[in-house]
Amino acid sequence: MDQKVKKSWREASRGNWQSDKENISHDHINSGSFMRMADSLETIAKDRTNLERDVQYWKDSSKRKAEEVTLLTNKVRGYKGRITSLLGEIAKIKKGNNS
Repeated sequence: MDQKVKKSWREASRGNWQSDKENISHDHINSGSFMRMADSLETIAKDRTNLERDVQYWKDSSKRKAEEVTLLTNKVRGYKGRITSLLGEIAKIKKGNNS
């Protein structure tokens, strides 16, 4: 019971076709080759879609982080200004006590 395993055209087209061992026509080989090319193009398109999605994610993330940095920078400036004004008030109080 030696049964030959049948291959899809896609699989069969991968072989070395210098000799015609499995009775597969050139049309079948070409069809299998086109199927493999189509698979490759689908993979490329999928990869490109993933890359574009990743680029958009990182652009959005970068924008959010830049806004956060600006907000925190403004807060620090505000705190520094408040510290400066409090130091001025302390200096006035000390000057008033020394008089």
